[in-house]
Amino acid sequence: FFFKTRRFTIMKKIFFLFFLMFLFSISFSETSYKVTTDKSVKLTKTEISQNNSQIEKQLTEVFSTDTYDTIKIKSILGIGENTSDADTLISPASSLVKAYVSNSKYKIEEIKYSDSKTANVLLSITSPNVEDYANNNEQLIEKQAEKTFKTLSGKTIAEAEKLDKEGSVYFVMLLASYFQVVSDNMGSMKNITKNTTIEMKKVNDIWTFDDSFFVDSFLK
Repeated sequence: FFFKTRRFTIMKKIFFLFFLMFLFSISFSETSYKVTTDKSVKLTKTEISQNNSQIEKQLTEVFSTDTYDTIKIKSILGIGENTSDADTLISPASSLVKAYVSNSKYKIEEIKYSDSKTANVLLSITSPNVEDYANNNEQLIEKQAEKTFKTLSGKTIAEAEKLDKEGSVYFVMLLASYFQVVSDNMGSMKNITKNTTIEMKKVNDIWTFDDSFFVDSFLK
């Protein structure tokens, strides 16, 4: 029962990792996007153009795939610099990121200014539908995860469960197994397109956004 519960936790953690990958791996197409302003907004065409460029530049920097280095992955997974967990997780997690990013596409659909220092940026996200794939291929994923887990630990999941009732010893290996399996199957997943809106604020002449609402909404 414990390892079954752990598997649910693992899949949720994988979905959360994909969610965060959206925040750090976005790229924009060169096609134009819609720009609107509320009637009360006092911005010249030049100011709007400059703001658009700054917003796009800021998003490109924040969502650059280069941001997703080893340090960022460790931070997301909550593991320290000098732990065996890092050695076990970094390789499959990195594979997961690269597979997801290479099969995803994002673009700005609209920038809407509600005032001179606030902009709502509508993004269109096309990416692998991991949750749908997991729901429809549960037995395949379990079988492949079992094989990967045995390679890492030398034991079956059932054997590990008997030896480690609390899951403290083998959980990281189980997590790494699912990361690798989902990564290996990324190219077989159907894509899904969703729209989401980011609120950006101009503070000290720099456009920024608070990504906490993404995390909060996901974890609820």
